[in-house]
Amino acid sequence: MERMLNSRNIYKAGSLVFQCEEANKHYCMLSWSLGQCLSPPRLNFARPKYNSKSVFDIGYALTFECLPGYMSKIFKITCLKNSTWSSVDDNICKRRSCRTPAELLNGKVQITNAQFGSTIKYSCDDGYQLIGHSSNQCIISENTVIWENEAPLCEVIRCELPPAIPNGRYKSTNEYFHYDMVVSYECNTGPKGEKLYDLVGNKTLYCTSKDNKVGIWNSPPPQCITPVKCQTPLIANGRNVRNWRHTFTLNDAVELECNPGFTMKGSKVVQCQSNSQWKPALPVCFKGCLPPEKISHGNISSTKDSFSFGDIVSYVCEPGYFLNGTALIKCIEPGKWNSKTPKCEVKSCENLLDQLPNGHIISPGPPSLGSKVSFVCDEGFWLNGSSSSTCVLSGMTVLWNNKIPVCERILCDSPLPISNGRLPVLPVLPGNKVPYGTTIRYSCFKSFRMIGTRNTICTSKNQVSGVWSEPAPRCETYSKTTLCPEPKVLDRHLKLRSRPPYRHGDTVIFACDTNFTLKGYSTLWCQANNRWAPSSMPTCESGE
Repeated sequence: MERMLNSRNIYKAGSLVFQCEEANKHYCMLSWSLGQCLSPPRLNFARPKYNSKSVFDIGYALTFECLPGYMSKIFKITCLKNSTWSSVDDNICKRRSCRTPAELLNGKVQITNAQFGSTIKYSCDDGYQLIGHSSNQCIISENTVIWENEAPLCEVIRCELPPAIPNGRYKSTNEYFHYDMVVSYECNTGPKGEKLYDLVGNKTLYCTSKDNKVGIWNSPPPQCITPVKCQTPLIANGRNVRNWRHTFTLNDAVELECNPGFTMKGSKVVQCQSNSQWKPALPVCFKGCLPPEKISHGNISSTKDSFSFGDIVSYVCEPGYFLNGTALIKCIEPGKWNSKTPKCEVKSCENLLDQLPNGHIISPGPPSLGSKVSFVCDEGFWLNGSSSSTCVLSGMTVLWNNKIPVCERILCDSPLPISNGRLPVLPVLPGNKVPYGTTIRYSCFKSFRMIGTRNTICTSKNQVSGVWSEPAPRCETYSKTTLCPEPKVLDRHLKLRSRPPYRHGDTVIFACDTNFTLKGYSTLWCQANNRWAPSSMPTCESGE
């Protein structure tokens, strides 16, 4: 035993480390040599009930008790023959729980559980502010558990008194105002109730909050101003439709119209404002037409704000669009255009549906500019060409940017004959090829045994080249003395479905557990040499 550097009374023996009293170094060495356990492991949830020793004999049971914050419980761990302590279940000590927190009036308590160490959170409803701590933790207090803080309160948010206004007042007898309360304003009146002022602005205010703490009024208060008087609106070549008076008051509205043969430019309804002006500005009546409508994906030849009788404008569409309607329109009396506004509609490419033999075309919608189609071949055929095409602009027209591909048949090479066996007659195509999907069945002559799969299919792994699904089998001279041993299954997810004895030509079949995929051959054959073919065992791979 050697002393470890920078450590007092710490000694190392092989891979073991010990702490010894200096005077008992020999006893420490002897204890290890006799096979004992050192100090027990430190647990986050329990402690030894009585422990004044640093070395323990084999078989010694050390008593532990759960720490405060956990349910009272006693358990033991034992010093094992290999000088290690028996394991402890991490859940052996159950956490204590604080009492269920009371509901929070005008608020919410977010709680996952009330066990020792857990935290709950408080929040108030809209219009209430949190007074106190926003969270609380279940902690140890002497020999029990309690919530660390008192529960908070949710107090209603208050606003200051509504602002006072000159020549007016708010209507309320309340001494305080809280969230969502509404107050109304009015202007002072004369001795006989006659109107002295106009109210400008929001007549009502309500108490709200931006931070859910401080209450504020939603807008500035209104004003009481000297009564507004707007003069009768007069326009050349036009008149009032109704409400003919010499003066108008605040917010009065007037509808205007032009005389026959004139066109109005501007708004036909105006309203009296606090500055004694009409808004919007008074319209103008003129002989002619208003600007014609603009069109999407097109342009107009003139952008004037008014047109005289006889003026002509023209429309033209952007590339990729065609004009549906009249390109030239003329301003005629009484201020109208002689034709409806045309539209620019998107151009379309040739419809490709049903133009892919032995395949189909996937199109999300009409073959208009920008649309894309996909080409997909039927099973047994491969795509010779582009897999998609887009309707694009070419000068002033539109066309598909790729030609329609061709779906060509997938072919396999004609299978080779086997010794001591035969093949059926096959439908062979030019080039000594066999079409996709063809199934052939091998057979052996009498007194021969087949080693391999009897049936094979012309298929494809890449959807281009044809391959046979199984290699050609062999025909071996039958051996009565052949016995193959039972295959050794090492993969715990691999199951053997056949049982011995295994004679010449017999097969064993393998399968995998659920959610596992078999890699390799699922079937092995017993050969005349007492060995299995193929020689490699299959494996199971997880599908997750």
